Amino acid sequence: HHQHSVIMYTHSHDVTLDAQGNIVAVGVHDDTMLMVRYNQNGSQVNSTTLSSTEPMAATAVLTDAFGAIFVGGHSRDGFELVRYNENWSVIHRYPPRFIGHFQESRDIAIDSLSNVYLTGSAQMEQEWRMLVLRYPNAIGPQ
Repeated sequence: HHQHSVIMYTHSHDVTLDAQGNIVAVGVHDDTMLMVRYNQNGSQVNSTTLSSTEPMAATAVLTDAFGAIFVGGHSRDGFELVRYNENWSVIHRYPPRFIGHFQESRDIAIDSLSNVYLTGSAQMEQEWRMLVLRYPNAIGPQ
């Protein structure tokens, strides 16, 4: 008789503030992307997860000028980028970008020309390389 234990895990990777001043944290919970919003007192307001057939992790979060929330991450399918509204409804999920055998996203930036940049690393030809992915014209009204 064998006993199997399931280990549940949650890791936080990044934090930002939304348009109302709430705290938005992202990470991973049991191989799913986890996004949680807390009010300024630290009480949880709402949360959501995004999962796939492959393990996923949310590693970066940033709000845009329209109040939308960009969440960047990675899975075995590639680099992931999703734009949410304040209620965690998906505005747009970009197709995963597969770069190498292993991908790790790290951070997000937004420029004044409505481009979103997701940075990270990918293993290509037996070495890890730093990269920046550009998502043109990603910012706009919800």
